[in-house]
Amino acid sequence: MFHLYKTDVGAFFTFRRMYMTNILMSLASVVLLSGCATILKSSNEMIYIQSDPPGARAIVNGLEAGATPITYPVNGTKDQIITLTKEGYAPQTMYITSSVGAGWVIADILCGFWPVVIDAATGQWKSLDQKAVYGILQRQ
Repeated sequence: MFHLYKTDVGAFFTFRRMYMTNILMSLASVVLLSGCATILKSSNEMIYIQSDPPGARAIVNGLEAGATPITYPVNGTKDQIITLTKEGYAPQTMYITSSVGAGWVIADILCGFWPVVIDAATGQWKSLDQKAVYGILQRQ
């Protein structure tokens, strides 16, 4: 027959308390040692590329994206260079810039020193200034 002694129960609760403390300390470390934007915001954003005439070849940051109109995933923390080409038309290059979002900076400052350092170093404060481009190609 199995007997549960008072010392066994005490040891169980001590172990459980230590286990929960370790979990809470780990979660606190993740929150305190990373920035708000790093935790809450994805760096991937979608841009919509359209052209007149449609069917132009879209090249984003040197990589073939496809024919317009197209929705294409990009890193929202970096500036984007979009080039449209089509036979019989002059190529057109457009730029989308990324800038720092004031809301993320304020949230990080309220959370303390480390979130500011982490988000500034990773660039997670940044997001694209626009989500779509429309290029009008000129005949050659």
